[in-house]
Amino acid sequence: ARIASEIAFAAGELSRGWQAESEVIAKPESADQVVQRLTQAAAAASALQGGGAPWQQVLSDGIQDLVADVDHDLRIRLQVVVRSGEEIIARSDPAESWPEFESWLRRQVVTAAVATYDYLADRAAELTERVGQQFQRDADTPIAFSISAPVAALESILLGGEFVDKGVRASAILSAARGSYGGMLMLGMAGSLLGMTVAAPVMAVLSLGLGRRAVREERTRRNQQHQAEARAALHRYAQEVSLVVGKECKDALRRTQRLLRDEFSARALSLHQSTTAALAQAERARELDASEAAERQRQASQEIGELGRLRTAAGADGA
Repeated sequence: ARIASEIAFAAGELSRGWQAESEVIAKPESADQVVQRLTQAAAAASALQGGGAPWQQVLSDGIQDLVADVDHDLRIRLQVVVRSGEEIIARSDPAESWPEFESWLRRQVVTAAVATYDYLADRAAELTERVGQQFQRDADTPIAFSISAPVAALESILLGGEFVDKGVRASAILSAARGSYGGMLMLGMAGSLLGMTVAAPVMAVLSLGLGRRAVREERTRRNQQHQAEARAALHRYAQEVSLVVGKECKDALRRTQRLLRDEFSARALSLHQSTTAALAQAERARELDASEAAERQRQASQEIGELGRLRTAAGADGA
């Protein structure tokens, strides 16, 4: 499709000179009008090459808007992922569910990155159309973009949050022992102070209850600690993903800006060259004698017909 578009554009520009020459030869009285029209067209094409051309401003402003909009889009998508991740963490113990959570998180992040890149590509296509319209020449000329989500880069980011609790069982046993010993000591002291003798079996039962409570509290504390670590790992991961994808987006937009600038600058140069050549052909046609004019008219008709067929063929869905 890109090649077909270039062929159609080149054929159209090559036809310009032959059509101008044919018009002057066929209607000598309209020669001044043809020359004036081509002179104005050449001046307009020359202005398109300048850095202050309106299409240059549209491109510059459009890219700046795109950078801000794409960055905002990525942040919103990652915020949704982070909020969902925090809800999952709050309902589970990350020490047990972390591998599954990590797989889920990576899928969600890649999905968000791809969606942001799709958004970028759609907006870049809209910008191309706006620049083309402002350019006022070949507004429908397709411009190919090569933008893909940095999935490989995302896979290289370390998520962290390794919840390997060495000595967890020992810690729980020690907590229970501390709770039981503390309970026994407390009850023994209370009995002494109150002048009561607490039977050993009763003291053991009461101490065991306190030990179980200490274990539950220890488990709750560790679960809360795991959740805090998981949330911190989640936020660090989201921040690094934002940096990676954000940079890729900015790089893609810079490539887009350079591509559009180069494409339309080259198109402006081609327009100026073909218009200047057509003007020269029209001026030469005014000085031809009858025999030369007839031969040039025959040649012009042949060239116009051949170039027209080429443009038609190229415009048939790029076939």
